[in-house]
Amino acid sequence: MKLKFCALFVVAALLPGCVTVNNETVKEMPTGYLCSLLDPNTWISTAPERSAIFSELRVRGADCTLPSGSSRY
Repeated sequence: MKLKFCALFVVAALLPGCVTVNNETVKEMPTGYLCSLLDPNTWISTAPERSAIFSELRVRGADCTLPSGSSRY
């Protein structure tokens, strides 16, 4: 019973941290946040997520400079 409760608690704690990244959701995200999603030290994104982010940055005419280096499309 304790293990089941602990597992449920962990899942409940992690779910609010999930972010949906697609062509629609990126339109509402600030540029700085989009750039932070591209930083491999803080976020692991899939190819479709990265594509959506780069497409939105292109529309905004924005580039990202990350601690790990420049991220360009």
